[in-house]
Amino acid sequence: MSQTRIVLLFFPIFLFVSKAKSQTTDEIIQKHIEAIGGYEKIKAIKTLTCEGTNKSSGLETSFKKYIIQDSASCKEGTVNGRPSKGMVSKNDGWICVPGAPRDSFHSKSNYEIKEEQFALDIHGPFIDYIEKGNKIKYLRVEKINNVDCFKIRLTRRDKSVFIYYFDSASYIIKRIEWFWPNANHSVLTYDYTYKTFDNGYVFVMKCLCLENGVITTYNNYVINPELDRSIFNPCK
Repeated sequence: MSQTRIVLLFFPIFLFVSKAKSQTTDEIIQKHIEAIGGYEKIKAIKTLTCEGTNKSSGLETSFKKYIIQDSASCKEGTVNGRPSKGMVSKNDGWICVPGAPRDSFHSKSNYEIKEEQFALDIHGPFIDYIEKGNKIKYLRVEKINNVDCFKIRLTRRDKSVFIYYFDSASYIIKRIEWFWPNANHSVLTYDYTYKTFDNGYVFVMKCLCLENGVITTYNNYVINPELDRSIFNPCK
């Protein structure tokens, strides 16, 4: 191979590395926020509902979630064929299964509550991340499914750690690795696919957990619906 050909082969790689180094972590985050709708549009979301399905080992269940920003999240679905309802807030959480032979209602453990509280933040951890007590650090460029991604570590106020992989072309998150202190799983890895809606928002349409193969599919989103607070009360 001639020296000229070697230069031509490595020149695009050099350009990409230079581009990555020239962008600060905050610039990557800013471009990500713009890519999913923009700061003002995201901050305008106060309530959200979504519907979807979970599929694991051939078993498929449906669910619907109701979220009040930074306040409470409720999920209705099925457990072993029975209707179920679970809630988590900034202070507590519970789950109930009407008609179950026993233990139809119980409080969630502190671990379960902390594990699910991240869902209270509709806006995501990168919007106003400093005010939220989150810390971010750029790591490097890494390929995910043959796509060059910016790899950024986010450490939340509660010390849980997430590794985010941002598509270097679209700035959309392709993968998240979740590290939780003292958890049964040292890491959970999620791959995502998205859809851009007519209103300019970008929402997750499919999430695959690589460790257990669970596929979550989202079918519908409603932004800022009026939510009756009784939704977040235990089922009777």
